[in-house]
Order: sequence, then C-alpha cells, then structure tokens
Amino acid sequence: MILDARVADTLAKGGHDVVNISNMAFQTITPIFIFRVFIPYIKEANKKCEMLITERKEEIEKLRSEKYDVIITEQLFHCGSALAPLLDIRTHILLVSQPIPEHTASVLGLPYPTSYVPGLTLSGYSDKMSISERFFNLFFQMAGYYLSFEVYDSLTLIMRKHFGSNYPDIRQIIKDSPLILVNADEFVDFPRPLFSNIIYIGGIGMNEKIEESLDKLDV
Repeated sequence: MILDARVADTLAKGGHDVVNISNMAFQTITPIFIFRVFIPYIKEANKKCEMLITERKEEIEKLRSEKYDVIITEQLFHCGSALAPLLDIRTHILLVSQPIPEHTASVLGLPYPTSYVPGLTLSGYSDKMSISERFFNLFFQMAGYYLSFEVYDSLTLIMRKHFGSNYPDIRQIIKDSPLILVNADEFVDFPRPLFSNIIYIGGIGMNEKIEESLDKLDV
C-alpha cells in the first residue's frame, strides 16, 4: 500500500532500519470488485499468508534472527499482525490507511455510535442522519463486522493449524497494539469516541508545501 511505503520512508529518513514485507502483489482493483468478491478475495490473501509461512521458512527464520523491536502492520490484510508472535516481535503498531472503519473499531473495543458515526462499509452517510439512514447505517456496520470476523477467524485458524492451538488470536494481537496510526485528519473526520493511543497522521509523505497564506491561518 502507498501508506505503508510513506511511513517506511519517513522512518528511514529518521535514521531507523526499516524492512517492508509483502506476501502478495496485485494490479489495481476497483471498489465494485472488492465488495462483490470480498470474502473469496480475503480468503485468497490468507492462503498467500499461509504459503509465506510454509514455503518461506528460511526467510521467516532470518527475520526472526534480526530481533526487531517493532512491527507495523496495516488494517486491511492481517498477515503482518499474524506474523508478530512468530517473529517474536512484542511491540505491534497498527497502521490504518483511512478513517477508522467499523471492523477495526470493533476489534480495538472502540465505541462506534451508529446514530452519528457513519460506517465505511457501503453506507456513504454523513454524521447528520435521518431515522431510516441510522437504521441502514447500523445494518451496513453489522455487515462490515461479519466480513471482518470472517477474515480474522480464518487467519487465526491457519496460524493455529501450523503452530498449535495456543497461537494468539489475531484480534487479540491487534487489540493489544499500544499505538494506532490513522491516515486521516482529525479536524475533518467525523466526531467520534477515541482512545488516547490513536494518533492521526493524515498527510504523511506529502512533500508539496501549502501556500504561505494558508499556513499562517489560525484555526
């Protein structure tokens, strides 16, 4: 993802040693494609993750031997989160590439009031909703929860199949993240409950400066 690369570049410029791992590559995918084949697509992504841990054991062992302090993973595909215990990396940071979606909020235990926080799974509403819009907003959020649990649970089963029944639940790994970085601007996002460890980093990696007159505006 573009955001992953921008965060990696920012860390590298700060003098950190950064390794970017991707277990799959794909061409541009349209939103219609994502919603029509979401579950099969995610299951295929999880299969790619399984191939990574079973067919790239030498690379996995090399990564473990590096004794990394931190692993930063994104919220769409959770193979990185699943690898954290395997690589013996104790600090897991979650990188959210958009305003916090309902499934991520659910895993984190973050309240998601459907009366004024529009869901990101198909709803398209604002924070000013009618009664009917609130109903459909709740419906779409529940659909998002179902799809996400299909993702988390299937990946947890894969990891436990190969590494034993005591392998941590993927949802728990994500929930225990001490830091969540959100690629959005808190001043233009919808009002919502937040935890103190949720940090907005909207605009990271953008090198073009704004006009001087705008930079001096008092908000």
